[in-house]
Amino acid sequence: MDALLAAPVAAKIGGSMLLTKPSALPTNVSAELTRLKPSAIFVIGQISEAQKTALGKLTPRLEVVAAADKSETALAVAKRFFPNDPAVYIANSGMATDIANAAGRAALAKAPLLLTGPTQTSANFKAYFATGKVTSARVIGTGTSISAAVFNEVKAKVAATTRVNSSEAFSVNAALLKDFDAGSVRPKGFAIANSGSAADIAVALLVTARTGYPLVLAQQSCVPAGASEVTSKYPGANYSIVGTTTDLVSDIHKKRCT
Repeated sequence: MDALLAAPVAAKIGGSMLLTKPSALPTNVSAELTRLKPSAIFVIGQISEAQKTALGKLTPRLEVVAAADKSETALAVAKRFFPNDPAVYIANSGMATDIANAAGRAALAKAPLLLTGPTQTSANFKAYFATGKVTSARVIGTGTSISAAVFNEVKAKVAATTRVNSSEAFSVNAALLKDFDAGSVRPKGFAIANSGSAADIAVALLVTARTGYPLVLAQQSCVPAGASEVTSKYPGANYSIVGTTTDLVSDIHKKRCT
């Protein structure tokens, strides 16, 4: 989950995004940080004291951005890295695929991602919109994911609040990809991951943050028709396909679900 919050940050600051474990710094991650020699390392979410010590040896500046839960962490990230951004994406904190879809689009927009419960928001969430700096909000999911009450609460503060009104992960993904349907913004490629693999989605978001490739969620054997309708309009596009052939069959980008 923290990786999904980190993707828009990496895109915003133009930084590399690496994945670690909660209690220990993997050897390959340590080696990559040694190679990169970063002037600063930003950690999104809670990590162990041992990790803080290890990371502190690899950079002159270590900053951990975390809070009591993922919704509050998302707010902390938004305030720290997007203090004046006019746009925001909002997803249900308990809907992993909604968050993944929102994170992918937020990374492309270099905008913050906020999380909330389906029927009520926290005091800090309300305060975020009370400043008046947010002028555009996009809510991901149907009224089951984010209730009409929460949607209307945001819209009362942000007139330009819209909803991606789909409940199924592939439909949400296709709706977000429709932003590229007209060709006014032409992506150079797409990052494809299996919708059922949280780890692969996190890696695909690394690609999105670095390259600007929109996230495409696929089944193991094919790309859903809604997404394929958009990607097929870019025959020269590059594809970053994340996972083994167990996760996604070979040449998945050429296979459209019927």
